Amino acid sequence: MIYLFLLLVLVGLAIGYYAYTSDRRPGAKSYSSLDEWKKDLKIIWKGRRTVEFTYEKFDESKSRRKVDVKQILKDGKNEIYLRGFCHLRKEVRTFNVMNITTKILDKSQRYEVGEWLAFKLNIEL
Repeated sequence: MIYLFLLLVLVGLAIGYYAYTSDRRPGAKSYSSLDEWKKDLKIIWKGRRTVEFTYEKFDESKSRRKVDVKQILKDGKNEIYLRGFCHLRKEVRTFNVMNITTKILDKSQRYEVGEWLAFKLNIEL
């Protein structure tokens, strides 16, 4: 029984490792510093929209955010970010859209992230 348990744990670790490494596409850019990443960001939209969403940080804690979005950015890995004034933190912050865990509330409408980018900002991913 213990061997079966250990086998399941090892298989689970192997699957997790594969999922982690397979996300690193050949040719995908990697960054050695935060400054290098910041220099590589491209602005793909400018404007102003106030939105709300739930955001999950790296430590898996979640918080509700109200953000005055000023820019949509894309990095060398083709990851998309919202940049704007965060009412919770009272400063300009950058949010990876992959960490938005709810629909985006824009005025009285809720949208999936891709839907919001496409329909409200005319950004096709």
